[in-house]
Amino acid sequence: MQVLLGKKYSTRPKTYDFAFRGPIRCGECGALITAEHKVKRQKNGVVRQYVYYHCTKKKDKNCSQKSMEEKVLGRQIEKVLASIEIPKEFHKWAMDVLREQNEVESQDRTRILENQRQEYDSIVRKIDNLIDLRANGEITEDEFSRRKVSLTSGKDRIELLITDTKSRVDEWLKIAENYFDFAEQARESFGKATLEGKKNILSSLGSNLTIKDRELSVLLPEPLELIKEASPTIREIHSRFEPQESIDKYKDLARRYSESPILLRGWDSNPQPLR
Repeated sequence: MQVLLGKKYSTRPKTYDFAFRGPIRCGECGALITAEHKVKRQKNGVVRQYVYYHCTKKKDKNCSQKSMEEKVLGRQIEKVLASIEIPKEFHKWAMDVLREQNEVESQDRTRILENQRQEYDSIVRKIDNLIDLRANGEITEDEFSRRKVSLTSGKDRIELLITDTKSRVDEWLKIAENYFDFAEQARESFGKATLEGKKNILSSLGSNLTIKDRELSVLLPEPLELIKEASPTIREIHSRFEPQESIDKYKDLARRYSESPILLRGWDSNPQPLR
């Protein structure tokens, strides 16, 4: 935080931006966590500045939660980020595995797309026939409208399915890449980030961020939760190879990764993107 210099009194109050104010709630009453800047002047003339986070108590004036210093909160966030941190070698291996799985499943997707296109073409033909029937006066306007609404609804549904089938895997791989990027880089980036950068990292870390008894609790997205569960295994594998640095190291690591049932768990085919 910036230090106040110059005049003892100011006609305009100093405003501060707080890195962690906004996404966190009180674990006791559910109210938002806010922040305050405090200045403490010691008897020896030294001026110390602090930032504290505390419950707004807007949901419960009797909430018992105490304030928490920003440095302490920052260390707890770093601890969570460290729990999901992965080395670059695992990042590369994991994406290679996902791409291989994608190739294996591509034939199934091709068959699904073909069936969807056939169903779509069938509905289009029915709509064309319906138009001909109405043009020839073989059905009433009311019947034409009723049947057309039903067919058009089915056509729109199939169009969405086709689009979803074609784009889902590419989008899935992109989301997976973003999660692995985040897991690999977030802890280091957090230490160097601006206030805005730290705020973005915290928002991306997970939902249901709460503080209770001066302890941060984070509900991680499922992909990051899986990475967290795998992290001890990854670290244990890497401990056998340090400080070796070579092409052979990656091959050895990839082999070890592939032998671990924990690291070969399936990835959710519809993960939610990082915020």
